[in-house]
Amino acid sequence: MVVRCADALMKSGITQSLSAVGIIDGDFHSDSYRESCSSAIHLLPFHEVESLFCLPNVVSAIAKYKGKIFEESNYKMNF
Repeated sequence: MVVRCADALMKSGITQSLSAVGIIDGDFHSDSYRESCSSAIHLLPFHEVESLFCLPNVVSAIAKYKGKIFEESNYKMNF
């Protein structure tokens, strides 16, 4: 669905000053599928889009926005 929407927006001409980009979960897509996606599609390097909320840079930006202190060394777990 995301692939078709991004493709339709790019081909429609209604987004003359914008670039349509689709973001989809990495899931378990094959290398051939990943390589076949247009430049308008960004496949995430992880399985679920919700994982974006776990990335230290995202957590740090949210903490800063909320006026909270974010200590990355305490956030990351050492295994």
